[in-house]
Amino acid sequence: MALFEAVYENTEQAQVRFIGVHTEEGLYDLGLLFSNQFFGKTMIINLQTGRTALADASDLANPIWLKEALQLKSEAEAERLAHFLEDHIPSLPWKPEY
Repeated sequence: MALFEAVYENTEQAQVRFIGVHTEEGLYDLGLLFSNQFFGKTMIINLQTGRTALADASDLANPIWLKEALQLKSEAEAERLAHFLEDHIPSLPWKPEY
């Protein structure tokens, strides 16, 4: 008997965008993964720390959350990065399927 049983398994062609962002405090290498699996959110990957976060436009309004989620250097840095990401993350409304 298997210890784990697969609940679901989906394969899709996801869109990934890699962006290098230079700010006053440093350089951030980010991956933005767009998928149908994230309930309308984009997976933001900090390629330097390995931290990931699912975010949409409303999440970017909270710089404290973004700072903690991606291990950024300061809240001011998170505000600048959030402002930059607003232009790169779609604000698609998520609607439940069922």
